[in-house]
Amino acid sequence: MTGSLRVVTVAGSDPTGGAGLQADIKTFAALGAHGLSVTTALTVQTTVAVETVVLVEPDLIARQLRAVLSDIGADAIKVGMLGSAEGVEAVAEVLEEVPAVPMVLDPVLASSDGTPLLSPAGVAALGRRLVPRATVLTPNWPEAAVLLGTPVADDAQADVAAQRLGGLTSGAIVLTGGHGEGGVVRNRLLAEGRLTYVDADRLKGRFHGTGCALSSALAVGLARGAGVVEALEDAVRFVSKAMASAKRFGPGASILDL
Repeated sequence: MTGSLRVVTVAGSDPTGGAGLQADIKTFAALGAHGLSVTTALTVQTTVAVETVVLVEPDLIARQLRAVLSDIGADAIKVGMLGSAEGVEAVAEVLEEVPAVPMVLDPVLASSDGTPLLSPAGVAALGRRLVPRATVLTPNWPEAAVLLGTPVADDAQADVAAQRLGGLTSGAIVLTGGHGEGGVVRNRLLAEGRLTYVDADRLKGRFHGTGCALSSALAVGLARGAGVVEALEDAVRFVSKAMASAKRFGPGASILDL
């Protein structure tokens, strides 16, 4: 039985259960929160690749989100895949009605196999409408490169990117380190103008849903009232443990043990 914390995920459905809504809900439950979900897209995907994406109508996305917020409410919101500029606008309009609720924005721009999941117009809308609203923004290196329009390919560029991302929002930045190299995954946290590192051991293998799980765990931490540093440290430990016991059910990426 989950606790009294209420955390909403706004994301796409992943039928493998490894990422998207399914990974978010599992993360919420594992950390003692009640999960609510708003579906933005239906996908046909395997552990190897995304085959098909069907976007939910923007009005239906907004109606889902407004319904759960007005009925049950939320202590935090995690926003993931939105798929289109219209989807971004729909979510942004509803979030304007709950400005005090912390929001973690995981800017899902493409799948791990490279399939685009947000149009260029959607990226522009995300930067204009939701990035400034985010309590915490959690891009990986390729996502940061798209948001900034500059390469992020090594540690030095990642340090600069984290600082530049901080100019896009009044919230905190977590530039995740999974795309780096070496034995350490370096997550860069920019909060109140200060850049700090939250490191984890790099594990061998391909994993599905690490970004979803990290941003969802962060949302639970914020829902509890934790500061962003504590919330990130707890989230990194949670994801590292889930990766260490991940299962390889299919021929592709391993699925986290959430």
